[in-house]
Amino acid sequence: MSKWRWQDYLSVLIGAWIALSPWGLWFVDSHSSAATWNAVALGLAIAIIAAFDLEFVSDLEEWVLVALGAWAVATPWVFGLTDAWDATASMVLSGIAVIVVTLWELGSAGGLRRLREQMHKHA
Repeated sequence: MSKWRWQDYLSVLIGAWIALSPWGLWFVDSHSSAATWNAVALGLAIAIIAAFDLEFVSDLEEWVLVALGAWAVATPWVFGLTDAWDATASMVLSGIAVIVVTLWELGSAGGLRRLREQMHKHA
């Protein structure tokens, strides 16, 4: 079941940017290797999950993307990147973008409505 959704394509691009950002923003040498590998793993995870979601529509992948976007927002403080304003701004804005486009997709695909219905069913 494949359906063209621009949000997934944008998330793939954002994930690719996050994975390449240590070299694009030159923080690969000036900060810990943990920060670099976190950015690479996080970006690849976002890109792969968003690409998977292009083909197989599921709310689960969307909520994983929201969590990964939140992790991207927290990353500069967790890995001590706040002294590098470009790396901090990139991660925070990229994480917010992933969260916004994913929630937009969930809302437009009826995912939020289904979640509310399930929550009311179990309440």
